[in-house]
Amino acid sequence: MFMKKNCHLVVIALSLMQVSLLSGATLEISHRARSVAQGEAVLLAVTSDVPLGKVTARVFEKEFPLFPGAEEQTWQGLIAIDLACTPGTYAVGVRAWKTNEIEPAVSESYSLEIKGKEFAERRLKVDQKYVSPPAEEMARINREAARTRKMFSLVTPERFWNGNFLKPVPGGITSPFGRKNFVNDEPRSPHSGVDLRGAVGTPIKAPASGRIIMAEDLYFAGNTVMIDHGFGLISYLCHLSEIRAGDGADVKQGEVIGLVGSTGRVTGPHLHWTVKVLEQRIDPMSLLELDF
Repeated sequence: MFMKKNCHLVVIALSLMQVSLLSGATLEISHRARSVAQGEAVLLAVTSDVPLGKVTARVFEKEFPLFPGAEEQTWQGLIAIDLACTPGTYAVGVRAWKTNEIEPAVSESYSLEIKGKEFAERRLKVDQKYVSPPAEEMARINREAARTRKMFSLVTPERFWNGNFLKPVPGGITSPFGRKNFVNDEPRSPHSGVDLRGAVGTPIKAPASGRIIMAEDLYFAGNTVMIDHGFGLISYLCHLSEIRAGDGADVKQGEVIGLVGSTGRVTGPHLHWTVKVLEQRIDPMSLLELDF
C-alpha cells in the first residue's frame, strides 16, 4: 500500500491475517512499518469482533504491550526490531484476554520477515589523546553508564504518549542511525541514535508526552534529558546547551525541554536523539513514520 506524506512517497509494509478466537470469533492481525528490518519500529494492530481486556505481543524474548486503538475493539502497539537483530522469520506470539483477565488467554502466532540492512560507515583519524578519556574520569563515566542503562531498562506499565511522535528539532540528519564508526581503524559501537542539525540555542521539543527520568550533565553526552514515554519507550536527548526540564517532571508533547548545544564529547552543536523500546535500539526516524 502506498501513502503520501509531506509530498514524499512513503512505502508502508502491510500484511494481514485472520485467526480464530473464542467461540468462533476472529482476530485480524496486521502490521505497518517504514521497513521490517534491523533498527525499525513496527506498528502491530489487532482487531477483534468481541471486546478484549488485554492484548500483548511476544517476540525477541520481550513482551510488547498493546493498547486500545481509536476504533472500537482495536488494539495497537510498538514492536521494536533491535539494530543487531539477525535477519530472518520471527514468530510473534499474540495473546488476547477477554474483559475479565481471569479467563484463559488465547494465543496465536503471527510472522514477521525481518530483512538485513546496510548501514553507512565513518572512519576518523584523530590524536590518541582524544580517543581515551583521562583515567581520573573513569569512575564518573562508569557510574553514569550504569545509571543510564538502568533508566533504559524501565518499563512503566502506563502509556504517557498519545498519537504520533514529532521531531524534536527541525534540522536534518547529520549522522544517521546505525552508522558504523571506526576511529584510527579501530571499530567502535554503531550509532544508536540520530544526530539532528541545530544551531546553539535552538529549542528542543518533547517528541511525545512523558516523564523526565534524567536531567543532568554527563561526561560523554553533556547536558542530557531522558523521557519515559511509558510501556518501555524511552527518549534520550543529548549535548544540550541548557536543560529546561526538571527530573521527575511530567512533560507534554511539544513542550520545550532544553536548547541545542555542544556539551559533552562532541565537535559541534547538534541534537543527538536515541529511542529504545524495551531496550531495543530503533531509528527514531522510523518511529516518526508510524501513524497512531
